[in-house]
Amino acid sequence: MNFQFHDYLLTRDHTLFGGVLHGINGTLIELQGRAISVLPKPRPVVDCCSITGMTRGPVREVLQRIQGAFSKLRVPDSPVEILINLAPAAFEKDGT
Repeated sequence: MNFQFHDYLLTRDHTLFGGVLHGINGTLIELQGRAISVLPKPRPVVDCCSITGMTRGPVREVLQRIQGAFSKLRVPDSPVEILINLAPAAFEKDGT
């Protein structure tokens, strides 16, 4: 990858939407991802990615599961530091 592509990653926001059941009500969850900085050298996802937004227990373990899948699929290490935010912040995220 060249330096210009890294600069492009730093200017982009990425958002995915999903839904979860909370009792009998549905709740919209927004997953926001952003590259924060270019790393001096590529690093595994567990070392360069952080998750925010009232996460607990199993949600924090997801990075290890992602790293395992990336290793199996031979996805290269990340050239950028990544911040993932789960919204809404007031809704506690727990479980898989």
